[in-house]
Amino acid sequence: MRNEALEEAIGVAGGQLALANKIGVSQSLVSYWLKKSKKGVAAGFVLAIEAATGTPRERLRADLYPPTPRRGQTRKSVGVPGHT
Repeated sequence: MRNEALEEAIGVAGGQLALANKIGVSQSLVSYWLKKSKKGVAAGFVLAIEAATGTPRERLRADLYPPTPRRGQTRKSVGVPGHT
């Protein structure tokens, strides 16, 4: 499954190695998240990637950080699980 949010973060950072250096992990771990991980970015690094690149946590791991409704929206309309 393609992880567009992580691809965006890698691009903003200037590549996998640059992102890895910004958040204190190896380039191979970033590559693993991108190519092999079923959940994507490990939970403990979502906020660091958001801080380093501006890529919203909701896009990096929507299972952990559901979209927040904007004014006039409901939790159901933005697709928050459990709000049908």
